[in-house]
Amino acid sequence: LDDLSSLTDSFGSALSVERNNEIVGWRVSNSLKKTLEGQIEKHLNTRLAVINNRMRAKNTPEFLADHYLFEEEEWLNTPFMTEYGIANNLKHAVGTYIDLAQGDKILIFSLRENHKPKYSDKIIENLNLIRPHLARAAMLTATWGQRKIEAVTDTIQEFAPNTLLVDREGIILSGNKRSEEHTSELQSTSRS
Repeated sequence: LDDLSSLTDSFGSALSVERNNEIVGWRVSNSLKKTLEGQIEKHLNTRLAVINNRMRAKNTPEFLADHYLFEEEEWLNTPFMTEYGIANNLKHAVGTYIDLAQGDKILIFSLRENHKPKYSDKIIENLNLIRPHLARAAMLTATWGQRKIEAVTDTIQEFAPNTLLVDREGIILSGNKRSEEHTSELQSTSRS
C-alpha cells in the first residue's frame, strides 16, 4: 500500500475486504494508520457507505476517481469527506472494487491532499494496467486472513472446552464443535 501511494503520488492507500460472512477487514499504508483505521472502525457496515455503493453500482473492472463518480460539491458532502477527508486535508480519491469468486469484495483506494491535482487519466490508466496484480495480492491477503482464523479454530477445536472466536463487536467468527449447539443462539444475541 505504501508502494501504491508512491506510484500514484498519493498521501496514502487502503485495502478493505468485505467477507461473504459480513466480516470486514482492512489494511492501510503507514501514513493513514493514525487516522483512517479509526474511521474504518466507526463504519464497518460498508453497505451504508455512499462511495462504496456508487462504485458497486458502476460495476466496472477498473479504477475510478472521485470526479468520475461525483460532482465536486456532492463528493465533498459525502460522509467520508465531511467526517474524515476534509478534516485531514484530503480531497481526491481513486479506487477499484474487486469481486472474488467466493463472494468476498475488495476495495483498494488511494487518497490525495487538497493542494494536489485530481487523479489524471494517465494515472488511472497505469492503475488499470496493474489492477490484475493488485487483485491477486488482495485475494492472497484475504485468503491468508481466513487461514489465520481457521488455524485458531483448529487449535481450539482440539484443546479448548466450549470456545467461540469473536470480533471486537462481539460477532461470532467461529467456534469449536463443543460450542456448536449454542452458536446459533449466541450469534443472534451478539448481533442485537
